[in-house]
Parts: sequence; structure tokens; C-alpha cells
Amino acid sequence: MAWGFTGCYEDKGDYDYRELAHATIGNVKAQYGASVGDTVIIKPEITFDIETKVGLKYEWSVELDSVFSREKDVEYIVPVDAPKKMEWVLSVTDTLSGLTFMARTMVNVRSLYSDGFLILSEKDGVSSLSFLKRTDGADWDRCIYDIYEGIEGTSLGGKPVQFFLHDLGREGTAGQHLILLQDDFYKCMDLDAGNLEKSLELSKEFQVIPENIKPKQAYFDVWFSFLLDEDGRVFARKNFSSGAFHTGYFSQYPLVYMQPVDGTGEETVPHQLKVDRFVYDMNTENGYVFVYEKERKRFLYIRGASSYGTIGEPKCAGYPNGFIPMDNLGN
Repeated sequence: MAWGFTGCYEDKGDYDYRELAHATIGNVKAQYGASVGDTVIIKPEITFDIETKVGLKYEWSVELDSVFSREKDVEYIVPVDAPKKMEWVLSVTDTLSGLTFMARTMVNVRSLYSDGFLILSEKDGVSSLSFLKRTDGADWDRCIYDIYEGIEGTSLGGKPVQFFLHDLGREGTAGQHLILLQDDFYKCMDLDAGNLEKSLELSKEFQVIPENIKPKQAYFDVWFSFLLDEDGRVFARKNFSSGAFHTGYFSQYPLVYMQPVDGTGEETVPHQLKVDRFVYDMNTENGYVFVYEKERKRFLYIRGASSYGTIGEPKCAGYPNGFIPMDNLGN
């Protein structure tokens, strides 16, 4: 984008009039986006319509207040404490005439971990988090290792199982969180996805901890959260509010499905879920997750986006020929 400005200077009694130059500052975009740790590079092109100017002075400042560079070209490494939005102003002063020309741009700062791939792996016998980022928006050639150790000053402690990214939907303003599962229940924790700092240990989300619990998978939604353990038990938590994290406790008792005896559903028998795995689409907006009961060869669904919470058998008005019902996969 090109920015054109004209200027004038104070009348000091010299009446040898001459035409003032008109400057154009180009190659400065209206806005830039960058993550913490990225380098913002701007190389402005400055031209005058009358003559080529010498003796130009440059200043890059944030909102005409804090000067951070006096070079024409700027290479700025975004610091950890940078605000989310910064208005940068480039001031170009002709030292001979006193004329100053300016261009403005907005720099939008994202979290260091907002764009890239988070990797959970095992390193030296314990879990480790790494983050793969792009350099200058092009190549995936920047990897940040041992993130948790760098932030908290200690290792994650357990062996990796799974992590699950979750948020509060449309009602929440707290961004996203990350539930991190490890083989040791007391090493499982929820992290702030924006900075990967520990938010809360999973054990503190239970008032009474179930015996021999060993987490296998997690699915956290707006109203309900579900935790699957190695024994096939599913533990649930209902939030008191859909607008904040950690507003409820998990029950110490596994989920029970009231199994219909016949097609009418009028008579039911309790059945404690024994689930092999969760099956879900992380991009879904309806809050459903399928649970697969291997012994019964069927899928059930549980829903966490509704404040009521439901468990049911997936039904279809009419299966096409050759299709197998999800609630009865047979042999």
C-alpha cells in the first residue's frame, strides 16, 4: 500500500518561495499479523515527486510514543509481553526543510502457539510438548521443544496418552484450553492453549476420585465433559456455567445407560457403559460423541453441548440396502 503526504514548514521570513515536495511511502501494508517470537520485516519505499531527498531521518514508534527503531527498514522480533494490537507509525523527516511525512500500520499479535502443530511425545521416559511453527509464514522449520519444562520449570512427569482441545463455544470469551492425559491420573492436567501454562490438575476436578482410574480418552464440551478410563468406564461432569472453565465436578460414579427393553422405551434396565473408545469429529458443532461398546458390538451417542445431557442409540428412519445399524453391528 502506498501512503502519500504533503508537508509544510514554519514561515521564518524567507520569501524565496519554492514548491514543496510531495512524498509517497510505499510497501507498507495496512496491517500485519505475527505470533510472539516472529520477526516482522518492513522495507518501505520512499519517493518524492520533485527531487531525490538526502539527509532523511527515520523513526518507527508505537502510536507516536515509544520509538523502537531509527532505521528505514525494520526487523522487529515480537516480545512475549507485546499487546494484541500495536499501531506503528513511520515518521520520515527531511532534515533540510523540516518536513515530516508519516505512514501508519497495525500489527496484530497472536499467541506463540496460535498457528502450528502441537506435538505430544515421549522423551527420556516422560511426556514432552513441542510446537512446530512456520518461519515467515512459509516453511515449517521452527520447532519449540520442551515447552512445559520451559514455562513451569518442571517436567510433565507421566507418560503421554492423549490431549484434547476444547473451548466454551459461542458463549465463552476465555479462548481455548487443552486437557492433557498421562498414564498417571495425578499427572493429568488442563492447560491454557494460548500460553500452555497449567490451568488446573484433573484430580482437582473430582470431589471424590474413583478407584483405580486410569484415563484413556477425554471429550470436553460446553456443558458436559466426559472421561474414558482403561476399564471402559465413562465419567461425566456437568458445568454450572457454559461461560467459564472448571465450573463443575466430575461424578465419582460411571455413566449408566437406561437400556430400553423393547422398541417402546417404556421399560428400561440400567446398564453401566463399558466403552472401548470415543469416536468424534473435533470440528463438529452439535456436541455429539459416539462411544463404541465392543462387547455389545454397537455405538451409542452422548451429547455434551446441551445442558440436559443425553445418552442414546443412533437411529435412522430407513437404512439403505447393505447398511448396518450402528446400534447393532452384528458379526
